[in-house]
Amino acid sequence: MRNLGRAAAAALALSLVLFGPAASATATGSPDRIAATAAGSPRSSMAAVVAAQDEPPHNFTGVWWKSPAAAEAGWGINFAHQGNVVFATWFTYGTDNKPQWFIILADKTATNVYAGPVSSVTGPPFNSVPFPSGTAVETVVGTATITFSEDGHSASFNYTVSGITQTKPIIRQEFATPRPTCVWGLQTDLTLATNYQDLWWATGGSEAGWGINFNHQGKVIFATWFTYDTNGKPWWLIVLADQTGPKVFSGPVSAVTGPPFSAVPFDPNTVVETPVGNATITIIDGNHVKFDYTVNGVTQTKNLTRQVFVEPGTVCSFPDQSASYVTQLTDLAGKANRGELSDGDYLTQLAALLATIDGTPGAVQQLEAYLEASIVGHGIPFTVAAADGATKALNASLIATIKASPAYQLLLAAYASVTFSPTPDPSGNFLQVTNPTAVVALSTIAVRTQILDAEAGGGITPAQAATLFGFVTGNPYDALRRLYILQGVAIPAWLLPAPIACVVNCVDVTRTYAGPLSEQAVLTFKVGPFSCTQTVAFTGNVNLALTVHPDRTVNGTAGATGIATATPPGNAPCLPPTTAFSQSVAITGTVDGFTAVINVGNGLFPGTLVGHLDGNTIIGQIQVTNSLGGGTVVLNFTLTPI
Repeated sequence: MRNLGRAAAAALALSLVLFGPAASATATGSPDRIAATAAGSPRSSMAAVVAAQDEPPHNFTGVWWKSPAAAEAGWGINFAHQGNVVFATWFTYGTDNKPQWFIILADKTATNVYAGPVSSVTGPPFNSVPFPSGTAVETVVGTATITFSEDGHSASFNYTVSGITQTKPIIRQEFATPRPTCVWGLQTDLTLATNYQDLWWATGGSEAGWGINFNHQGKVIFATWFTYDTNGKPWWLIVLADQTGPKVFSGPVSAVTGPPFSAVPFDPNTVVETPVGNATITIIDGNHVKFDYTVNGVTQTKNLTRQVFVEPGTVCSFPDQSASYVTQLTDLAGKANRGELSDGDYLTQLAALLATIDGTPGAVQQLEAYLEASIVGHGIPFTVAAADGATKALNASLIATIKASPAYQLLLAAYASVTFSPTPDPSGNFLQVTNPTAVVALSTIAVRTQILDAEAGGGITPAQAATLFGFVTGNPYDALRRLYILQGVAIPAWLLPAPIACVVNCVDVTRTYAGPLSEQAVLTFKVGPFSCTQTVAFTGNVNLALTVHPDRTVNGTAGATGIATATPPGNAPCLPPTTAFSQSVAITGTVDGFTAVINVGNGLFPGTLVGHLDGNTIIGQIQVTNSLGGGTVVLNFTLTPI
């Protein structure tokens, strides 16, 4: 193998190569058979070639074939474009009509022009165990120049091989949608990639001499595997792998024969494709893949990584449809809130939209970035628990599908990540976001689904669900607080105006009061122990005094009187073993969302009170947190006039 003569070239270990085109596209853009084939070839692995690179306006990574499309279906050329180097694998046929692949290491020689030697390679049979790395033999057989058009979608492929000179106009091969855009040098962490179009080889170059190229369009990976037959001659195979599960692509493996590369004209009707096995590509992450195959009765597994010859490598991605997804979700929420959709239609359409988002590689990550940048303004925790409440009985599988959707959980995370103010705004909202209209619309999707879930599971009545839906449109956060209170579920910390660290249902009490709503109502109950972890316990009374006025405003006091005891003594060094306390604070707000902070024992138990008016009943919840880390007591109360 020759010296490439680059200043920053790494040791030249014989590398892999790529494949070429395949598949005549159907009307829907998905290949129905492999008419155009592919080839690959090994080449030297340059771990860090060329320190300074001027990034070209286009990246040519992908599979190309003769123009016009399918004019010479059966052969093709694959480009791995990194920095100012295009590594090409040309898959075609020898004079015996058998598969033959060549490699071209083409340097940039002018704007959109790349040129270099053409080589043929022989090596160990594909089924060798172990595969003896570095034993392949490369022979230079000619030269080639690739001149790309200004728009990057077509090129002229000029070559002289074994004394034969030809020029072929070529274009990108498109077999499925959406199609990715590739960029060199943008992504330094290849594990984060969500499109797998690239040149791959055995992990770490451990089996240098063979490789495989993935062309990833839509939900299809068209792979060309360049290796050697049982006689050590260059041999290439194609894999048309459909997505069969999350990050799993499977399909048949075929060998192809056809006219010699020098044939004029090249007759695609004489190309013969023969199935020889099957393969499964399992994505571990953006830079690690498991390649399982059975070919001619030989079953093997190979662990693959991307071949990077100009750091940091090229990464492809699908077009970002996040704005469109948000628009569709917002439209769906609006139709449901306006009563234009039945509950069943709402769930069906939501499931279909989530399936589209989840089913497009990288779409969820793009949606996350969109929400972070345009709505929340800070990081979104991606893993969020599914909605509370029982599984929806009527559409159990549909609800389960919705809850399991990464895109749905991202919506939960998005509105759980907003910043809350200590007191509500005039509309009763506690959230502070850069785009409240959008985040409220997205929130209604998750909240509406949770209400339907709770109703069908028996957690709330149909009448209560109807009332909650009335609040969803203007303030989904308030609707969710009401839902949790009705179900006796602790309100999550993020949903409270004063977030807390731990929520545990330790106490659940209900009291009634006498008198019209315009007069004062007093609620008194005894609580203990206050700390769920027994760091500190206390015995005493919590008193709630509310005056609800005809204009729905609320004022009053919340207080606590009792004895706090450290158990065992000494666990709370800032307190004596026994501390008496008596303190009250003012309550302000409206019956749709009143709040107060209860400070007990010099801040030992800071708490938050929320509530709302449900008919003639005041429903609310007090959460008191042990500031020493003991947890939170949840007190659900109902005040009913007699």
